[in-house]
Amino acid sequence: MSFKKVFICISIVLLLCSCLPPDSQKEENLSGGLDVPEGVLLLEEDGIYTLPENAMYALFLCLPHEDQNYGFDGSNETEFSPSDLAKVSLRFTSPRINGAECIHDRHSDSLPLLIPKIPGTYENNGNLGYSGDHVFEIGDVWKDVYLYYPESRFADVRCVYITENVYVMIEESVEYDEEDLDDIKVLVNDFEKVYPRFKEIFGPYSDIDKNGKLIAVFGQWDETVVGYQSPADFFNDEETDGMSNEGDVIYLSLNAVQSSDPYYNELTRIVMVHELQHHVFDANRCIYSHLFDSSMWITEGLSSLAEAYSGSDEIFKKRLRDLAAFFIDVDGDNSLIEWRYDEEQIYNYALSAMFFNYLKARFGEEIIQKIYTCPYNDYRMIEHATGEDFGTLFYDFCMMVVTTGRGLTDDPRYDVKEFYDGSLGFDMSDMLSKLYLPLPDYDFNMKPYSLIVFPLNGAGGEISFESEGTRVLGIIV
Repeated sequence: MSFKKVFICISIVLLLCSCLPPDSQKEENLSGGLDVPEGVLLLEEDGIYTLPENAMYALFLCLPHEDQNYGFDGSNETEFSPSDLAKVSLRFTSPRINGAECIHDRHSDSLPLLIPKIPGTYENNGNLGYSGDHVFEIGDVWKDVYLYYPESRFADVRCVYITENVYVMIEESVEYDEEDLDDIKVLVNDFEKVYPRFKEIFGPYSDIDKNGKLIAVFGQWDETVVGYQSPADFFNDEETDGMSNEGDVIYLSLNAVQSSDPYYNELTRIVMVHELQHHVFDANRCIYSHLFDSSMWITEGLSSLAEAYSGSDEIFKKRLRDLAAFFIDVDGDNSLIEWRYDEEQIYNYALSAMFFNYLKARFGEEIIQKIYTCPYNDYRMIEHATGEDFGTLFYDFCMMVVTTGRGLTDDPRYDVKEFYDGSLGFDMSDMLSKLYLPLPDYDFNMKPYSLIVFPLNGAGGEISFESEGTRVLGIIV
């Protein structure tokens, strides 16, 4: 088998099929026939529009033109060029009404900034040549395990507990007591209870090392990095310059378990299934004859769905509630399909989580397995699984954001009860009510598949809408 390049990217958690329709049968990307609920004004081209009486929000979404294709290109990330961006200018004829404190500032302390992922490109032939013995008994030491935190290093880890599906290992050089070990045992025993349901939805861990178990390594690093999973582990150690541990491993923070904050303790339950989803998904794409590379927004979106199967319902809701506060980027340059590696990365996590929870709410739980069985690695996975055009889906999602739960429509594409009945931990209308942008006029750039919301607060008057470059639509409600 010829070698293929793989982009190794550590998946970190922090606080925080239907058949593919033939191309000839697919509709052009939003070329016409947009559905607009009664009472909603759609801005489709430059011009001056009269705002509906008592209009509350203006949402703008950016979509590519029909000749722009952001498909798989051999890497696992999308990089937009300047020509892909849209320039948007808004002018309001009536004064704006000041509202609540800006949601961006109000919630900026809710979640710590995300640490950039650690990239690396390696050659791989698609097969793990297993070279170690991963069968342990309590007390056995596994030597020279590669860890990324708090810095890249090798460490010895000792087996301290064994369950039906998990070897529990703790870094040898760290301090812990019997109470810490008891907490870990409770954590892993509870994982065993939820694992059958997780396996039913997402599939089992890959068992590439043929020991019949998952390995959970607890290391010493900052508790805000609660866990990660390394795709390098699917490849030979020599192929990854010593970075592979050649097995089914997830890595968890011992500091989080030892934290005096019960939220960190509970969050570890969430992290186990979040990181296990990454592991299962990576194995699915790598081992079962698919291309390995996959965009971060897809695998992180799927892991946000996996968190619902952790058995920690309240923590799951709290995490989504915190993320919901971030998914609307007030600068308009955060794209669903382009992952970023800076202090604003929280918007990527948030937008992916919101979009994938929308897919699950609209298409049902079975959408997860349909995505898993797709032969693609980009937005076409979503088209394959739903049978819908991706641009139309993004439009529907944006329309949902500003209409759901407000009595404006009973269309199930736009009125999605999970986004306001508390089952996801938040009410979208309430989240929007906390938006505040003080400028009456605004100029900004937008990337494809991004959205921005302006509160209108019933100001009335007119809005002058101009855009150039990639296509922009406006939704006024």
